[in-house]
Amino acid sequence: LDSSWKRHEYEGVPVGREPDHPVVSVSWEEARSFCQWLTKKETTSGNLAPGQRYRLPTDEEWSWAVGLPAEQGSTPEEKRRNKGADLFPWGTEWPPKTAVGNYADETFHARFPPRKDDKDGRTINGWDEGYSDGFATTSPVGSFPANSLGLFDMGGNAWQWCEDFYNGDRKDPVRRGASWRYFGREDLRSYIRSSSAPTVHISDIGFRCVLETSPSDVGSASSNGNPQGTATSPASATKETPFENSLGMRFVPVPITGGPTDGQRVLFSIWETRVKDYEAFCKATQKNAPKPPTSFEHTEDHPVVNVSWEDATAFCEWLTTLYLSGEKSDQKLVFRLPTDHEWSCAAGIGDLEDPNLSPHSKNRKIKDVFPWGKEWPPPHGAGNYLGQEWPGDRSGNIPIKGFSDGYPRTAPVGQFRPNPFGLFDLGGNVFELTDDWYMSGHPEKRHAVRGGSNGDNDRDRLLSSDRNNIGTENPYNDGLGFRVVLSVAAKPSAVGFSAPTR
Repeated sequence: LDSSWKRHEYEGVPVGREPDHPVVSVSWEEARSFCQWLTKKETTSGNLAPGQRYRLPTDEEWSWAVGLPAEQGSTPEEKRRNKGADLFPWGTEWPPKTAVGNYADETFHARFPPRKDDKDGRTINGWDEGYSDGFATTSPVGSFPANSLGLFDMGGNAWQWCEDFYNGDRKDPVRRGASWRYFGREDLRSYIRSSSAPTVHISDIGFRCVLETSPSDVGSASSNGNPQGTATSPASATKETPFENSLGMRFVPVPITGGPTDGQRVLFSIWETRVKDYEAFCKATQKNAPKPPTSFEHTEDHPVVNVSWEDATAFCEWLTTLYLSGEKSDQKLVFRLPTDHEWSCAAGIGDLEDPNLSPHSKNRKIKDVFPWGKEWPPPHGAGNYLGQEWPGDRSGNIPIKGFSDGYPRTAPVGQFRPNPFGLFDLGGNVFELTDDWYMSGHPEKRHAVRGGSNGDNDRDRLLSSDRNNIGTENPYNDGLGFRVVLSVAAKPSAVGFSAPTR
């Protein structure tokens, strides 16, 4: 590798030569060679375990890191053509506030006056008038606020090479993130991609490494029959190594404070129960499958809907029988619905509520905590709520202002960022049934449900403390599903709002 990358300039101005600036003018091939060299170096020194390696991120991984919801298209080119959510690395606001990232700003404009291209007449060295970040070219890495995952410069400073090719021709690799030379609403959106030949050296293209900590076929079986990356039993499960049952449902521990299961080991499914999970139950028990929604896509990885509390409880009892039939442990493990208080613990508000009160008594009492934090409206990537994609008549369904999640209705489970316990969709997608009655003494025989859904836009409805309820007279709803927990007790001790054992 020669040292030409150290001498790159833009219109006579040196670029990216400072030690704390992103390296630029490095080709895709050279970036990949760096990752291979670093892997060998760190493996030799003992810092990497066998099977671990550094590499460039895939285009999809980059989208996850910048906070985009799932995108439509099979190649980066198709995803750009289809356009995604109207999101930027800093959020939904346009124009951006001062210093959200290193783009073509007033400082750039002062150093590089705009001019017309001699060939096609387009403007070169355009800029966002009024925006200022203080840098004419590259800036030291980490000069601007990190995103919610702690990553700096996911927009601006330097384009970042990805591992993928831009399209099916497999000639030019994709790059993401824009750079210090880019401006304008269209070019700064998070879904924007571009491509260049794998050998080019350009003054605003750099790269970012990822560390692959396990082989890419994480879901395949290991020599002991247990999926790689999962625990061999519920007792050994952690957030990083969940317990996986025979249906592929994964469970992680959630600390329970207060209530009948105080201090007991309770594992939550990381996903809402999927269509394919429930279909396995229906097939095994010869039960009719629930009627699928007709107004929106509903694949096997979407949350199952149109199920009653009785249906959900029967599924849990079947899971328990299925597990115990192949388990020789003396522990009395049981799959069931979570209690309302356990659900609050999973949502991070259990220690702020009185577990002895009914769900109705606690409804919306905590006024400033949402599944994603405390800000309103929800940031991009927060979950599946009523966004700009909502289909059809909007007379009673006004999208959250500026919010987009990429799905007109429900989404496949696990498409958005998990919460601190590793649980997906605790807010949005579908409401989730709990094991409790909504009111003490259950005078109306209505069950408490939690979490909001894809059709919710109201601030109070999206609070983590919000409760809704569903009656036994008409329990089926295409916005209602359930999540399973795994515990060591058959059922929490009875309290005034606990639903009866079937």
